[in-house]
Amino acid sequence: MRNVKEIPVHSKSAPERASLGRHGEVDRLVTDLNRDGIVMLPDILSAKQLRGMQQAFAARLRHMRWNNFEGYSKTEPYRHMIEDVLMLDQGFVDLALHPLVKQILNSYMGTNYALTEAKGWKSLPTTTNWRTQSRTFWIIRRRLTRVDGRRRTPATATLRTR
Repeated sequence: MRNVKEIPVHSKSAPERASLGRHGEVDRLVTDLNRDGIVMLPDILSAKQLRGMQQAFAARLRHMRWNNFEGYSKTEPYRHMIEDVLMLDQGFVDLALHPLVKQILNSYMGTNYALTEAKGWKSLPTTTNWRTQSRTFWIIRRRLTRVDGRRRTPATATLRTR
């Protein structure tokens, strides 16, 4: 595993350097993140890194976790959870420490934050409509308070029952 200091500050490819140099791109991605709660990043990983990440993730999904045998946990009937993806492949660490990702996070949350865990999951296909069966639905809104207290975005995750 590489040391954080060994990961280059500037990306190697021209498209990555261009996206890092454009504050407008970071601003657009942060706006999307504020509006939608999710953002699609540009291609910041090489095909080799992505392939390694996919292979490591798929290998962990082959077996359920038990005792000291690593695998997935079944957190919900249709979801297989992998507890710590940062331990699977260097690509996951490189993604978390990528300068573009850090710029987006700094704009979104400020600079006083820490990555404490990273989980991944595979959602299994289902034809069950859980909303009509349980007669509940979720209204999801996000509340973000920066550590320095300067910014607040609206609201919370709310469970309502009919």
